[in-house]
Amino acid sequence: MRTARGVLTLHLDVEIPPIDPQAFVPQAVSKLSESHRVERCAMRLLTARRSDVDATESISPRTLAAAALHAAFSLVTPKARPTLDEIEAVIDVSPSTISERKSELLQYREVWEASTER
Repeated sequence: MRTARGVLTLHLDVEIPPIDPQAFVPQAVSKLSESHRVERCAMRLLTARRSDVDATESISPRTLAAAALHAAFSLVTPKARPTLDEIEAVIDVSPSTISERKSELLQYREVWEASTER
Protein backbone atom coordinates (compact mmCIF):
# COMPACT_ATOMS: atom_id res chain seq x y z
CA MET A 1 0.00 0.00 0.00
CA ARG A 2 1.60 3.23 -1.16
CA THR A 3 -0.89 5.86 0.00
CA ALA A 4 -2.64 6.84 3.17
CA ARG A 5 -5.88 6.55 1.24
CA GLY A 6 -5.04 2.91 0.48
CA VAL A 7 -4.23 2.16 4.12
CA LEU A 8 -7.53 3.65 5.30
CA THR A 9 -9.44 1.66 2.72
CA LEU A 10 -7.65 -1.57 3.63
CA HIS A 11 -7.64 -1.35 7.42
CA LEU A 12 -10.75 0.67 8.22
CA ASP A 13 -12.87 -0.38 5.27
CA VAL A 14 -13.48 3.29 4.49
CA GLU A 15 -13.74 4.28 0.85
CA ILE A 16 -12.20 7.67 0.18
CA PRO A 17 -12.61 9.13 -3.30
CA PRO A 18 -9.45 10.25 -5.08
CA ILE A 19 -8.49 13.91 -5.03
CA ASP A 20 -9.55 15.89 -8.06
CA PRO A 21 -6.46 17.12 -9.97
CA GLN A 22 -8.12 20.52 -10.27
CA ALA A 23 -7.67 20.96 -6.51
CA PHE A 24 -3.91 21.42 -7.02
CA VAL A 25 -4.07 24.01 -9.79
CA PRO A 26 -5.05 27.31 -8.06
CA GLN A 27 -2.36 27.12 -5.39
CA ALA A 28 0.31 26.10 -7.91
CA VAL A 29 -0.60 28.99 -10.22
CA SER A 30 -0.47 31.35 -7.26
CA LYS A 31 2.96 30.10 -6.16
CA LEU A 32 4.23 30.47 -9.71
CA SER A 33 2.77 34.01 -9.83
CA GLU A 34 0.99 33.33 -13.07
CA SER A 35 -2.14 34.71 -14.68
CA HIS A 36 -5.62 33.39 -14.25
CA ARG A 37 -5.63 32.56 -17.98
CA VAL A 38 -3.11 29.80 -17.26
CA GLU A 39 -5.30 28.53 -14.43
CA ARG A 40 -8.45 28.56 -16.60
CA CYS A 41 -6.63 26.76 -19.40
CA ALA A 42 -5.32 24.04 -17.07
CA MET A 43 -8.78 23.57 -15.58
CA ARG A 44 -10.36 23.26 -19.04
CA LEU A 45 -7.76 20.70 -20.11
CA LEU A 46 -8.43 18.64 -16.97
CA THR A 47 -12.20 18.89 -17.43
CA ALA A 48 -11.88 17.75 -21.05
CA ARG A 49 -9.76 14.78 -19.99
CA ARG A 50 -12.21 13.81 -17.25
CA SER A 51 -15.11 13.81 -19.72
CA ASP A 52 -13.17 11.79 -22.31
CA VAL A 53 -14.42 8.20 -22.08
CA ASP A 54 -11.26 6.99 -23.81
CA ALA A 55 -8.97 8.47 -21.12
CA THR A 56 -9.19 5.50 -18.80
CA GLU A 57 -5.60 5.29 -17.61
CA SER A 58 -5.31 5.95 -13.90
CA ILE A 59 -2.82 8.73 -13.25
CA SER A 60 -2.03 10.43 -9.97
CA PRO A 61 -4.06 13.63 -9.49
CA ARG A 62 -0.88 15.55 -8.68
CA THR A 63 0.75 14.32 -11.91
CA LEU A 64 -2.30 15.29 -13.97
CA ALA A 65 -2.34 18.75 -12.39
CA ALA A 66 1.38 19.30 -13.10
CA ALA A 67 1.01 18.11 -16.70
CA ALA A 68 -2.06 20.30 -17.22
CA LEU A 69 -0.15 23.30 -15.89
CA HIS A 70 2.80 22.66 -18.16
CA ALA A 71 0.45 22.22 -21.13
CA ALA A 72 -1.46 25.38 -20.19
CA PHE A 73 1.74 27.41 -20.02
CA SER A 74 2.65 26.11 -23.49
CA LEU A 75 -0.72 27.27 -24.84
CA VAL A 76 -1.10 30.57 -22.98
CA THR A 77 2.42 31.93 -22.35
CA PRO A 78 4.89 29.75 -24.25
CA LYS A 79 7.73 32.29 -24.08
CA ALA A 80 7.29 33.00 -20.39
CA ARG A 81 6.50 29.56 -19.04
CA PRO A 82 8.30 28.29 -15.93
CA THR A 83 10.83 25.51 -16.20
CA LEU A 84 9.93 21.94 -15.36
CA ASP A 85 12.09 22.28 -12.24
CA GLU A 86 10.01 25.26 -11.11
CA ILE A 87 6.78 23.33 -11.59
CA GLU A 88 8.32 20.36 -9.76
CA ALA A 89 9.20 22.59 -6.80
CA VAL A 90 5.58 23.72 -6.51
CA ILE A 91 3.69 20.49 -7.21
CA ASP A 92 6.26 17.82 -6.31
CA VAL A 93 6.18 15.75 -9.51
CA SER A 94 9.38 14.87 -11.34
CA PRO A 95 10.18 16.91 -14.46
CA SER A 96 10.36 13.79 -16.62
CA THR A 97 6.89 12.70 -15.51
CA ILE A 98 5.46 16.17 -16.15
CA SER A 99 6.99 16.23 -19.61
CA GLU A 100 5.79 12.71 -20.38
CA ARG A 101 2.18 13.48 -19.42
CA LYS A 102 2.02 16.97 -20.98
CA SER A 103 1.39 15.58 -24.48
CA GLU A 104 -1.59 13.64 -23.18
CA LEU A 105 -3.19 16.86 -21.93
CA LEU A 106 -2.30 18.80 -25.08
CA GLN A 107 -4.60 16.53 -27.08
CA TYR A 108 -7.45 18.53 -25.51
CA ARG A 109 -6.04 21.87 -26.68
CA GLU A 110 -9.04 22.48 -28.96
CA VAL A 111 -11.20 22.95 -25.86
CA TRP A 112 -9.02 25.88 -24.82
CA GLU A 113 -8.59 27.26 -28.32
CA ALA A 114 -12.35 27.17 -28.93
CA SER A 115 -13.02 29.07 -25.72
CA THR A 116 -10.56 31.84 -26.61
CA GLU A 117 -12.06 32.41 -30.08
CA ARG A 118 -15.31 33.82 -28.67
